[in-house]
Amino acid sequence: MDGIIPEHTILTCMSGAYGVAVAEYLITYMLMIMKKIPSYMDNQREGLWHNEGTVISPIGKRILVLGTGNIGKEFAIRAKSLGGYLVGMRRRSGHLEYFDEVHSIKNLKEEVSKADVIVIVLPGTKETYHLFDDHILSSCKQGSILMNAGRGNIIDRGALVKNASRFKGVYLDVEENEPLKSDDLLWSIKNIYITPHITGGYQLDFTVNKITDITKHNIKAWLGEGEFISVVDLKSGYAK
Repeated sequence: MDGIIPEHTILTCMSGAYGVAVAEYLITYMLMIMKKIPSYMDNQREGLWHNEGTVISPIGKRILVLGTGNIGKEFAIRAKSLGGYLVGMRRRSGHLEYFDEVHSIKNLKEEVSKADVIVIVLPGTKETYHLFDDHILSSCKQGSILMNAGRGNIIDRGALVKNASRFKGVYLDVEENEPLKSDDLLWSIKNIYITPHITGGYQLDFTVNKITDITKHNIKAWLGEGEFISVVDLKSGYAK
């Protein structure tokens, strides 16, 4: 946004409205993959009574969260309650509530190599474009879970197709080119699970109420009653 919007402009967003909704979808798909629920759903359609074998638990798993804003925090709260070890990644290291460790994004390669679950909830910026390229995806821990509810262009599509087999499962709510065409290759990759960019939509009444509250607050601020909330940093593209 730097150079596109005049510096004196106050730009607001809906930061704080979508955290609960997105986090609940991410937790749902993480557990579905860990417990092999897609396989059991396939078996049900086939009328097949079959034990799919061992599963895993979030307890003690190293869960890497890229993006420690509202969505990342809400996910961390829920994942931690399930026994996960939460590692946050942002532009700088430091201490954050609900995270056991917080590292700079500069340490991405090292951290993905250790993570059992990788959650992407970053905004789309110049710095995050194709952040997960072949170099990073091929460095991810074998058998880990990758989930993206940030922006579709954070993951290099071709590199994901190439490296998909190293993951226990991949959950995508966002894609670089939306909507996906019906013959898109991603639909046919067995361990990739896709939703049509709905985790942060308006399906949940809680989300709609939060959007209404933020909008009302900022209209009052525009009229001179108080300060704006959910303000965007024009240089970084992140909510302040």
